Amino acid sequence: IYRHRPTSSLLGADETYCNPLPFPISTVGPMARTPRDLALLLETMSNHSFDAATVNGMPLEGMRIGWLGDWGGAFPLETGIQELCRHALAKFNEVGVSIQDVKEPLFDAARLWESWTTIRSKIISTTAVDEYGRDAFVGSHVRVKKEFVWEVERGIELCDEQVQEVTAIANQWSCCALDAFEEYDAIALPAAQVWPF
Repeated sequence: IYRHRPTSSLLGADETYCNPLPFPISTVGPMARTPRDLALLLETMSNHSFDAATVNGMPLEGMRIGWLGDWGGAFPLETGIQELCRHALAKFNEVGVSIQDVKEPLFDAARLWESWTTIRSKIISTTAVDEYGRDAFVGSHVRVKKEFVWEVERGIELCDEQVQEVTAIANQWSCCALDAFEEYDAIALPAAQVWPF
């Protein structure tokens, strides 16, 4: 199964959860059995036809893609994943796209991870408790995955100051990302750290 999370504005905002950030941490998008079906479904969902030779109406030729790789060693990858992704990315060279290795990590990966996972727990817990009530996740009668219960419990325990702190980190990351887009038109890194199992 292939999954695509497009740019947040393409399919509109997902209003089903409470997000403490002014930008989404995830987006809705299609799932399909083949990349071709995925592309067709995205076109249908967005009511937009995509031209493989352009991005947002701009020609690919002359674009600069920053390759993050393993984020300076912060994201260990199984053997062969980084090489496969870099090789696939090099196909863009054939249409005049410049692939440039990003030498230094754009942001501290540990701080970014802590911020994202904390915000994720807050969003999941708020949504779940609003939908099912707090008691649905307490006691031996709970019939959901223990990982989901952990996310809900973690989110419930967060105080406003903790959410504000990680939101500030997320906003710092957003500023760093915007700076990177002054130098690159797109940024790429592997979508997975391990091979399918």
